[in-house]
Parts: sequence; C-alpha cells; structure tokens
Amino acid sequence: MPVDFHDISVPLLTGEDNLEIWKSSLLDALEARGLDDYVLQVVPEPTDAVLAKTWHQERAMARHILRTTLMEPKIISLLKNNGWQMTEKDPKVTFDLVEKTIHTTGRINAAQMFLEFVQLRRSQFDSMHSYITRLTTLKARLTGLNCAIPEVGLMSVLLAGVKDSYP
Repeated sequence: MPVDFHDISVPLLTGEDNLEIWKSSLLDALEARGLDDYVLQVVPEPTDAVLAKTWHQERAMARHILRTTLMEPKIISLLKNNGWQMTEKDPKVTFDLVEKTIHTTGRINAAQMFLEFVQLRRSQFDSMHSYITRLTTLKARLTGLNCAIPEVGLMSVLLAGVKDSYP
C-alpha cells in the first residue's frame, strides 16, 4: 500500500522489482518539501542555533518519509543484515544503504562487486551473521554473473575479514 505525502504517493519498497519507481516517487515527495538534499548529499549541521533547529526538523522529516516506505518485513530484514540501524539519524546513510543493498544485479559491474566481496570486513557489520550473509549474497550474485567464487575463495575472504575483529 502506498504512503501518501500531500498528493504524492510513494510506494513501499518491496525489492528490486519496484526500486526505480520507489526511488523516483520518494525523491519527488522529498523535493516537493525541499528535503531531497538530505538523502542526496551530506548536509552539515549549521552553527547558527535557529538554522540548526530548522536543519534538525527538516532532517527528521526526510528520515520519517524515507523510513515509512521501508516497512516491508523482507526489506527491513535485508537492510538490517547489511548493517542498517532503524535508529539511524542520517537519512542519507539509510538511502545510500538501500541503493547499495537493493539493486538490480545487471547494473552492477562484476569487477566492482568482486572488489566489495574481497574488501568486506567483519567490523563493518553489527554481527557475524550480517557479515556472512553479505558475503554469501555477493558470492551468489557473482555466480549469477558467471564469476563464480569457489568455496575455498569464500573461506579465504571470510577469514581475512575477521582477523582484525578476532585476532
């Protein structure tokens, strides 16, 4: 069921199948309120107290609009498995994670995906489960792109990724 924001309907994100329409609708809803910068770029907190109050209010509204479109249980689970905190204050962090996590595999360059795979570290995630889930997800996507990673490769990357966290 779409979420309505003053005559602009934003569908709930359900996965790769509606990612583009979700993103377009979300950005329209945020832009209509002058809030799109909060997900598209880093907006530093102003030093002036009055401007800082407005910044906090606008950022909270952008965060709220974004979060209300991420209520599908499978989306919440997927984002949490990739390090998302539902209490994240910066809407850009959440928006960037959505774009990174829920994407159409065909648009991702296999070399970039492989680089992410070999550079993953346990310290980037809240739990070992989240770390392993991300590794196995990337391995499966690489396999789908005819860049299969053998099990010994997965184990090598996994062990390299945990050596700093578990010396």
